Amino acid sequence: MAGNEAAVLVPDEQERGAIQSFLAGAAVPTALQNLIEQYIVRKIDKDWHDPVILDRIRRAIVAQKNRYWKEKAKRPITYKGGYSVIAYLAYQFPVYYLQFASIFSELAAAGLLKKEMVIVDAGSGPGVVPLAIIDLMKRLHGCHATIHAIEQSEEHREAYRYLVEGYGKGIPAVTLTPPMNRDITKVKPEDLPASIDLLVFSNVLNELHESSIQDRADLIRAWASRLAPDGIILLIEPAERVASSALRKTTQMLAAAGLTVYSPCPDLWRSRCSCQDCWTFEERRSIQPTHLMKVLADDPEGYRYLNTDIKFSSAIIRKDTKTRTRFEPLSEKKYARFSHLASHENRRVSCAAVKMSADLGDPKNHVFLLCDGTSTVPVFAVLPAYHETEENRAIRTCGYGDGVVLQGILVRQNRKTGAYNLLISKQSRVIPFQQDQEN
Repeated sequence: MAGNEAAVLVPDEQERGAIQSFLAGAAVPTALQNLIEQYIVRKIDKDWHDPVILDRIRRAIVAQKNRYWKEKAKRPITYKGGYSVIAYLAYQFPVYYLQFASIFSELAAAGLLKKEMVIVDAGSGPGVVPLAIIDLMKRLHGCHATIHAIEQSEEHREAYRYLVEGYGKGIPAVTLTPPMNRDITKVKPEDLPASIDLLVFSNVLNELHESSIQDRADLIRAWASRLAPDGIILLIEPAERVASSALRKTTQMLAAAGLTVYSPCPDLWRSRCSCQDCWTFEERRSIQPTHLMKVLADDPEGYRYLNTDIKFSSAIIRKDTKTRTRFEPLSEKKYARFSHLASHENRRVSCAAVKMSADLGDPKNHVFLLCDGTSTVPVFAVLPAYHETEENRAIRTCGYGDGVVLQGILVRQNRKTGAYNLLISKQSRVIPFQQDQEN
């Protein structure tokens, strides 16, 4: 049914309400929390509330955090008794689970998912992505997903089998296949199912320490041959600068290889982005700590074991030419390219761009990163609070990845950083891009 419009998943009002209610709680479901705690007891054959066990979990969390931030780390930290997996479930899992649930619901709302889906999760770990999909598929009617996972760690596969298979048991909307025991860098396209509708790389590319950015792009490009004609590749990486910037470079390489960046990166001028240090990420509301996380945080240094912020970088890749921001070719008579802002300094111009950040400013000055796909330096929209009007408020109310037209903005250069500021005043207008194209 690939390419069949009738197969597109369009949640109805009841389904949207159920998903919104689920996400509004910002909490891992109690049943899943209980299952994770049961797995920990099964794994260590002891009560995890034991102070000695809690201390081991805390030390494993600290070790994982240190490994992540250590420059050019080559090997993962391992612990006897599976404490590395337990630490992951206690600290990273809750955020990653709710993060993916939020993204998956947005894909459904945007019409990018189907009622019948083949999903591949690369580097699945203990099953973050499948567990989130199970919870959301329970809230959708007449839909079905077949999930294939790839994970080389036996510790993670063991947790996957207990958690994912246990949580998905009796859920007719989901079919689970046994996780493939492979290093994803060694998986060939022919090893994957045909006609994949959703291919997910969630917080895994930055872990390929032996692979260059070009290697990662080549891997994704090769796997794209197994996509359905209207299938998508979802790339998710941590928000920290190195991983986020590497993701943007990866998407540039994929675009150069003939794939389409559906979002968030714009191609408004039909020219490939060449920015070498693009650091942009999204934020979601903080999550509620799990019971396990709260117990671990009952410690003099409890802040070290709380992880509730959702911040991430992402990209959606397609084989066809569809993009999130639809537009007609731009005219240089009407809009100024960001790559030409030097020639417009201290002048008022109109620009078309995509919003690439949340508010980076403060209550007095609202600041947003913008991109039109042509600039090699950062470009920011700056709206002083006292200049806000009904005509320019859209820069604040539109979402991450949305296209906007900015009219009557003043171009200024920040000479210390080399960035450009587009100053929005009471005389300026900010218009959602689709609306401008219709006028």
